Amino acid sequence: MATFISTLNFTDQGIQNIKNTCERTEAFKSAAEGMGVTVQNIYWTLGSFDGVANFKDSCPVNDTVDSVRQEGIFVENRLKNERDA
Repeated sequence: MATFISTLNFTDQGIQNIKNTCERTEAFKSAAEGMGVTVQNIYWTLGSFDGVANFKDSCPVNDTVDSVRQEGIFVENRLKNERDA
């Protein structure tokens, strides 16, 4: 099972709807779980990134994250933990 770390930046749409972030996060976790991806942690941060998330997956995490990215809420950069390779 691979582990991925993603940095997150809100889009303008995400910032405009910032008050719904917690609800959207829970919905994302549920959707991800249904696709075989375990969202281990999501941390909201200050600085260069608005958040950092880490995932464990047994299927391509791309489909899960891409489905949420299409909503235009955030831009995501994904890194794979090579220890799991």
